[in-house]
Amino acid sequence: MALFAISTSVAIVPEGLPIVVTITMAVGLKRMAKRNVIIRKLIAVETLGSCNYICSDKTGTITENKMTVTTCYTNGKEYRITGEGYKPEGKIYLDDKPVEQDEELYNLLLTGLLCNDSDLYQEDDEWKIDGDPTEGALIVAAKKFNIDEEKFEYNYELIDTIPFSSNRQYMATLYKCEDKYKIFVKGAPERIVDFSPGKDQVLCEQRYKEMAQKGLRVLGLGYKELENIDNINLEQEATSGLTFAGFVGIIDPPKINVVEAINNAKKAGINVVMITGDHEITARSIAKSIGIIDEDYDGVVVNGKKLGENPEEYLNQVCEKARVYARVSPIHKLKIVECLQNSGNIVAVTGDGVNDAPALKKSSIGVAMGKAGTDVAKEASDMILKDGNFSSIFKAVEEGRVIYENIRKVIYFLLGSNAGIALSIIISLILGLPLPFLATQVLWINLATNGLQDIALAYEPKEKDLTRRPPRNPNENIINRFMLRQLILSGTVIGVGTVIIYWHELSMGRDLTYARTAALNTVVFFQFFHVLNARSFNQSVFKMNPFLNDFLVLSLILAFIAQYAVLHVPAMQLIFHTVALSDSTFFKTVIFSLLIIAVMEIDKLYRHRKKSNTNQRYFKD
Repeated sequence: MALFAISTSVAIVPEGLPIVVTITMAVGLKRMAKRNVIIRKLIAVETLGSCNYICSDKTGTITENKMTVTTCYTNGKEYRITGEGYKPEGKIYLDDKPVEQDEELYNLLLTGLLCNDSDLYQEDDEWKIDGDPTEGALIVAAKKFNIDEEKFEYNYELIDTIPFSSNRQYMATLYKCEDKYKIFVKGAPERIVDFSPGKDQVLCEQRYKEMAQKGLRVLGLGYKELENIDNINLEQEATSGLTFAGFVGIIDPPKINVVEAINNAKKAGINVVMITGDHEITARSIAKSIGIIDEDYDGVVVNGKKLGENPEEYLNQVCEKARVYARVSPIHKLKIVECLQNSGNIVAVTGDGVNDAPALKKSSIGVAMGKAGTDVAKEASDMILKDGNFSSIFKAVEEGRVIYENIRKVIYFLLGSNAGIALSIIISLILGLPLPFLATQVLWINLATNGLQDIALAYEPKEKDLTRRPPRNPNENIINRFMLRQLILSGTVIGVGTVIIYWHELSMGRDLTYARTAALNTVVFFQFFHVLNARSFNQSVFKMNPFLNDFLVLSLILAFIAQYAVLHVPAMQLIFHTVALSDSTFFKTVIFSLLIIAVMEIDKLYRHRKKSNTNQRYFKD
């Protein structure tokens, strides 16, 4: 009984499982790091496999965040500006004719230049922005019209500033120019039109909506002259009586591979939601261009104004249908995350600013930007994107699924093998046979052969259909009903097959040591072939290239050499109580061990056909 207890406990307990799970995670995290993803909290790895919503910022994550002013509108005239990026080279055209002097255009571009907190500079023959890219684009547009901020350093003295905020939706600056004072304001076009009396609001609204439909980020600009600033309330002055300067349209191209990443996310059952501060028409246009929504999309584009009125009640109606949110503030972002989570969704959220920290903290997976992200956002996040690219988020989700699947494969292999050993001991006792293994032999199976092959499964590459599977149910146990069925099936084949070989050798008149050695060799080769089964729960062994996992091939070779040594090296024979097997017995155990592949392949084929028949019936109905 003591020997039975020791043998069974060694057989059942997967001693290497904690080590292998740690190695699997470490291998996965290394892969993620190569794909520009840094995991700060290990729990995020498991959560990634269940993620079914990605709420992403637009600027800098989906788009390049390299703004270029391409269109200007003022006093009924629309100007086209050439040039790309921050290099201040390009021309301005009106009706395909170059424009060199135009007072209204001058006032528009001067407003954009002076209502500005950023700087344009050249470093190593490359033009860069110190500050906000949108403001940088305004500086570049002014320079293309030969308006240079250096010329105004002595003429214009900055007195006060109202910084931009998502609540105000505008920025204002107050300058002193000789004996007069000027206020320059830029912001959401509808806000600037409201601040400018006397303008045809219907015409202006039509104009900026036409610009927004082209996917342009539209800013409105206005200015106001003052005689003195005694007892001035800058916010009150900046929001009334402005002279309307016009609109500028800014293009921000999508990042490379973002369209492909969004399509892949959809195939993987992940809903992509774009959250932006842009106008809802601009947001809809960009969302269509990158594939978040299509031409037939009948869902709403949620506006931040509506969220401000009654966020919880309204969001409960639209949160699982909406794919685009416009004019959204950080508090709205938090409400969106809460609403989606309350409906049982696993939500990944991107953010880079201090105000994004609550949403990052609340989300299932907080994703901070590596380049543009603040330290506060990074501390509140679960993972950091070094390149700040949306496609890296999907790569992280993909890798998270690979890690989780590989852990399941390791558990399936270890528990299935151990269950087979334990079952063979129990069946032998029921049949009145001596124990088929000694405790040292079971220890050899668990540590020497299993110890190499289960680690090899940690390096198993992604299966082809992994990203086409729906997200994993977060409430599902890692050993679910399907896994339990597979464990019982594989354990039964290994256990029964081993006892058959053991009984056969005893019935042939072999001594106990020889029969135990045959049983030991049978179990070892059962595991050799079972690890090939464990590479995929659904795909056939014969359709998988073993050389895609070099570590697995190496582990099988080393394990075979080790097993050969146990059978033939005298010192090993002494330790593990084995003897050399005859060629016929050896090949008999190897061929019989192939039974595990035959049975599991039949099971895979049965499940595949059953699934196909179910789908056919579904489409016929």
